[in-house]
Amino acid sequence: MLCSKIRVFLLKPLVAVSCLLVACGKNEQTNYKIPKEEIQFTVPSIQASSPGGEMAKGKVPVATDSDLPDWNPPSHWVAGKTSNIRKGSFSYQENSGSKLEVSVTVFPGDVGGLLANINRWAGQISLPPYTESDLKNITVTKTVHSTLATIVRLNNPSQQKSIIAAIFKNNGNSWFVKASGDQSAIFSQNTSIQSFIDSIQFN
Repeated sequence: MLCSKIRVFLLKPLVAVSCLLVACGKNEQTNYKIPKEEIQFTVPSIQASSPGGEMAKGKVPVATDSDLPDWNPPSHWVAGKTSNIRKGSFSYQENSGSKLEVSVTVFPGDVGGLLANINRWAGQISLPPYTESDLKNITVTKTVHSTLATIVRLNNPSQQKSIIAAIFKNNGNSWFVKASGDQSAIFSQNTSIQSFIDSIQFN
């Protein structure tokens, strides 16, 4: 009886090895299904700068639907998708294929200040950074329905790209109305862009 148990004990690893050798001998591929991982991540909240330059954590109100201004886009602009930050989205394309996009976005605070935002836009059309002394040449301030707006004009002839933007401040938030795209489309839509900016009215 003891000998039988010993034989069985010794045969088990031999059988396992034999099965392994047989499996290796077959030129077959075994596929295994691995369950997908759920990747979770946290998007950091935007920390807005106060006018003094300090971070105002949790003290800057976030725009809600009740803060939305009224506006009147040209009828030939095509409306696009919006989001929590991008409150308005439009596009226009000429017969030549030249096109532009118009966005209305909102962020808490001053989002780094005027110069930082202008230089961010300048980089988008391959322009070098501006300095504080350059602002008088590329910006103008005007009152639109009792709200002060800073109008920004950027142009890169070598890339045939342009930007016309307006920055509004309302209830602790910065609103950006930006038209960007091909130079010819921006130039041809200059009047429509200005009319759209002038239609922005906060309640």
